[in-house]
Amino acid sequence: MAEPKGSGNSSAAQAAARARREQEAEAEKAYKTELLRQVRAEAAELPRSEFDMRLIAKVTWAGVDWDDKEFLGEIYGCLDDELEARIDTMPRPSSASSCSTAPWCPS
Repeated sequence: MAEPKGSGNSSAAQAAARARREQEAEAEKAYKTELLRQVRAEAAELPRSEFDMRLIAKVTWAGVDWDDKEFLGEIYGCLDDELEARIDTMPRPSSASSCSTAPWCPS
């Protein structure tokens, strides 16, 4: 069966367009990755308020799968729905060195 007239050019054009889109996507990814690296470096230098830490905890909690929430509840000694409510009352470590005494830090 013969190919439709012009299909070779169409395939080549589609391949070129795809290669161009992939190259653009890679460039955008590299740019955004570098931007994220810079933002993270700057953020690491700034002290976090208690509000910031709770907001981070809530966003993190929202991204945890339901079965993992049960596991986290076990670690903290409460039901997973209770753990979500405790985010607002969890104390913030006063310094990085206090992390070693927290139940979530490896010994």
